[in-house]
Amino acid sequence: MLNYRETETNWKFVKELGSGAFGEVSLWENTETGISVAIKRCSVDLDKLALDERTKLTTRWQQESDWMKDINTENIVRACPELCANLVAEQNKRIKLPVIAMEYCDGGNLRSKLHEIENVNGFSENDVRQVLRALRNAVFHLHDRYKITHRDIKPDNIVIKYNSDGQPIYKLTDMGYARILDKETIIGGSMVGSRNYFAPEIVESAEYKNSVDYWSMGIVAFEIICGVYPFLQDGSMFDVLMSIKHKPPGCIAITKSSDEKLCHHTQLFCENRLSKVFCRSIEPWLQLALEADGRKRGYEALDEVQSTKPMFTFYTKLDDALNVKVLTVFWLNRCKFLSYAVYQNTTMQDFCISMERDTGILRNKFYFVLPAGHSLDHFTPQTQPFQLYEEKFFIENKSMLYLVDFETDGLCNPEDPFISEPIRQTFGLNQKINPRIMKQCLLNALFLQYHELRRVGECANGIHEFLMNLESEIMKQEHGVNCFQEKIIHLNGQAAHFQNMVVSGNLLLQEKQITNYDNEWEMIAQSLKNLNADYSKVHLRLKSILNRTRDFLNKSPLTTYQQDVELHVKQFQNVFEEIRNKTRLISPEEVRSYVSNFLKVRKDFYDNTNKYLRKTVAGKSKPTELIMEIYVEFQTILKIVFENQSLWKDYEIKISEKTKEFLLQFGEKFYMQGKNNQTAIDNVIENMETLDIDSGDLSTSWNGNNDDSVLELPTDNLIKDTKLLQQALNSLWGAQINHQQSSSSGHS
Repeated sequence: MLNYRETETNWKFVKELGSGAFGEVSLWENTETGISVAIKRCSVDLDKLALDERTKLTTRWQQESDWMKDINTENIVRACPELCANLVAEQNKRIKLPVIAMEYCDGGNLRSKLHEIENVNGFSENDVRQVLRALRNAVFHLHDRYKITHRDIKPDNIVIKYNSDGQPIYKLTDMGYARILDKETIIGGSMVGSRNYFAPEIVESAEYKNSVDYWSMGIVAFEIICGVYPFLQDGSMFDVLMSIKHKPPGCIAITKSSDEKLCHHTQLFCENRLSKVFCRSIEPWLQLALEADGRKRGYEALDEVQSTKPMFTFYTKLDDALNVKVLTVFWLNRCKFLSYAVYQNTTMQDFCISMERDTGILRNKFYFVLPAGHSLDHFTPQTQPFQLYEEKFFIENKSMLYLVDFETDGLCNPEDPFISEPIRQTFGLNQKINPRIMKQCLLNALFLQYHELRRVGECANGIHEFLMNLESEIMKQEHGVNCFQEKIIHLNGQAAHFQNMVVSGNLLLQEKQITNYDNEWEMIAQSLKNLNADYSKVHLRLKSILNRTRDFLNKSPLTTYQQDVELHVKQFQNVFEEIRNKTRLISPEEVRSYVSNFLKVRKDFYDNTNKYLRKTVAGKSKPTELIMEIYVEFQTILKIVFENQSLWKDYEIKISEKTKEFLLQFGEKFYMQGKNNQTAIDNVIENMETLDIDSGDLSTSWNGNNDDSVLELPTDNLIKDTKLLQQALNSLWGAQINHQQSSSSGHS
């Protein structure tokens, strides 16, 4: 008989993918199309089984094949015999039970993913959410539509397939133990599943319903969050079951202390990669899933006022947790991760109140920095918290917003790292340590270094982003300052025009009959001179700040400091791999040494970063942070700009009013002198019309109308207005000369 790996079709055997109690799965590839499929074949010799066992296995096998053909949902592995009909037909001739051709999931399974070094303390929050959402959809689909209970949910039976965009899709597989069973049906006498993942009632009474899948989901969820089994990780099966049976309500994990006492936990272990918001959201669901009583599992007990009957909230609780958007913030002053649930209706006031609570800093001391690549161009007073959430940053486990406060003394002053009890015990004991404590100590030490490395990376990136943001703001304000300087020059021009009008008017009238403006002009001129001096200083200070900021960005050694920390983490990571693979042993003294050295390298990073920040301002009696000084100085400049902006607006209005006042006075007096020469007046009005000034208003005003409101000069562009008025005066002056010349000629 031919070996099942040999074939006369256009398919070739690639490798074995895995095996279970009854079957083996292998990978096959089409030599013409390159398409891959997974073939599951029964590995049990049916001839060696008793008749009833043979019948039961045959029924289960055929049922699994039929279900996989019928079930069509993204999160359950689908049968695809149509892709390889010739291969299936050939294989079926060689064995008694038909093979099951399935879609090939090229990403392995959750067990292999959990074994990856970066996941020994659990998955990232994005991966956790994706797995739980996929598992929720798969189980709900089985329970609700097909009334099927899987009965063997575990990391080994959750496989990964990458889509065309490279994103993972998690799929439930292996329906070998599945059975028609709903939440009302109770069965007995069938103890199936995998140790650590089957519900306690399966062993205790062998009577259960579909809530056994909820328990398995809870165990898988805890394991992918924390990287470890929740109940007495190294305990015997009997000890585990007894501890679960007697655990108090709400307990989601049980551990042993150094003195062998049981510790019951209602919250997730601190050593995980989730945001605090998601931890607090998923814990109530875990309490529902890991309820020891199968009859109560998935149900939430309500108070008597609401209902006497518990409500089934297993899926809604999970959905609530999975749907919450978490805005991640990195507080640069304390190098601390903050997280907040944000919704469409979350206001900035609510957001800032929460941050005030977490930081102890008043909101008027907050300064927000958006990281590069954020969908928002800049932060404005109208920005809402929900707009700050960035999905791509969440996937990459990056902060969506940096917070700098200007009340805390300096940047990069982190709180002391959290040191777990197992690590503390290695520092406090010299005798031999319990292997269980030692194993936990190694896991905690690795988590400590990963977590602190992430903090270091966010700190270095946050400082860079802050300075880049500051540089951008300075450049924008530099342009604004230049515009203000131009405005001052224009104001000087306006004032000069006004002064020339007064001089020209008095010359034209050949006597000083108009109000004396000399004193007011001197005051305005001196104020403009002071204003110009202020802006000259501001311009130089902005240049200085910009140069220092760019100097820091171009010569920053933070990358080198960060690499030192990364190198130490990599070294310990290699040691951890060797210990896990049992190629070396490690003593408590070595663990102490690695942890101590890491904490020193971590401290050096922050110390060196602070020294470099102070370097530019060295020589002062009490050095301050470069970035803080730059920001405070920058705010001072903006304050000067704002105050002076108000001043030049006041001067602009004042010059405008004085110009109107002068024109009315001058027009009336000139009219009185030239009233007998209407031709000259008409000539002036004609010249004014060519300058787009309302001659009707001017004529009315100059013909003795004392209502000042009649004269309405344009004020949108006062520089243009002033020039027009000056040209009008020149026309009047020319008209007066022509009048005098014509009078002289007539007299002759």
